[in-house]
Amino acid sequence: MGLRYYGFLGRHNRMKTTVIVPMRSGSKGIKNKNIKEFLGLPLYFWTVKKLYHLFKQGVVTKVIISSDSDWYLEKVKISFSLLFGENLILSKRLPELSTDFATTEEVCLNIIYKYGIYDGILGIVEVTSPLIPVDSLSLMFSSLNENIDSSFIVYEDIGQFWKCKQPRYEWEKQYNNRKMRQEEDSPLYREVGAWAIKVKKFMEEKNRIVHPVFPIVIPKELGISINDLEEFEYAEILMKDNSSQIFKNCGLYE
Repeated sequence: MGLRYYGFLGRHNRMKTTVIVPMRSGSKGIKNKNIKEFLGLPLYFWTVKKLYHLFKQGVVTKVIISSDSDWYLEKVKISFSLLFGENLILSKRLPELSTDFATTEEVCLNIIYKYGIYDGILGIVEVTSPLIPVDSLSLMFSSLNENIDSSFIVYEDIGQFWKCKQPRYEWEKQYNNRKMRQEEDSPLYREVGAWAIKVKKFMEEKNRIVHPVFPIVIPKELGISINDLEEFEYAEILMKDNSSQIFKNCGLYE
């Protein structure tokens, strides 16, 4: 399963890269999802582990864990503070940025101003997408240059899509004419838990995606986003089956 890349890839950028990892508590689908044991380790471990590898490689400059929970921040501190040193920042969110209505963009803007991050690259990586390959994250961060302003991870999906409207559980099809399977040649691409954008562009647009973009396509099974217990358990199976690809050139526990 090879990765497919779209857009123009220039030389490795030399911009400083600050990655924000959102870890709000209060998950409705799974209690304390972000710190729930995933293959024997907290769910956040697998994402921060990849970022530590990229930090050692010089791809990532600094990692900021953003949470409304002192408990969450303390757990990350115990796990990673000695490895990152001062390049790991544990940032407590303001109460108004800890509600269900606060957007990730609002949280990131607050962090930018709080820590004076006015240049370089801003990364956003969610711990609920633990199967994104470390090589894909590396390419995403490295792809921004004079020609590319933002990058993000996606996976391809083809089919007859439906939308379920809540809370009345109303189903609505998202296509006009049903096609034969062999005629389904117009795939859709779903964003998957990781974005990178030039800081100045983010401050101007207040959006994590701006053009020109560089989407990076990964296999669908590695793009799972965990929202409920069934997806959590399925993701554990996929991690066992694909760990060599996910952590290629990056030992699991090194």
